[in-house]
Amino acid sequence: MLRAWRVAVIFALLAPTVPAGFVDAVPAAAQAAAPAPVISRDFPDPGVLADGGNFYAYSTNSSYSGQTVNVPVATATSPTGPWTANGVDALPTLPGWVTNDPASGNRDVWAPDVSRRDDGVFFF
Repeated sequence: MLRAWRVAVIFALLAPTVPAGFVDAVPAAAQAAAPAPVISRDFPDPGVLADGGNFYAYSTNSSYSGQTVNVPVATATSPTGPWTANGVDALPTLPGWVTNDPASGNRDVWAPDVSRRDDGVFFF
């Protein structure tokens, strides 16, 4: 059950990035079952964590209104939304282990994942 909602949320978050023509190659039955996008902004490579009846999604760094957010966060009380992405940065100050991307020269954070250990500690 947990895996099914996670796959559905990740698919829904990535749906806006599907290349043109791809849907034509997908059988009609699969198209009918596809969920609608649940976050209507740039939110690439999402990782989703369920905790205490809430859902938290974390994405690759993005720029909103000209400001870079290192690890954008979106929250919801259901995996199907509504999701709120309000510009919160889970990692506002980048630690030393985030190195410069040789191609861009930027210190980018890609495809973050947050998990919860059995003892209640969260780790990135």
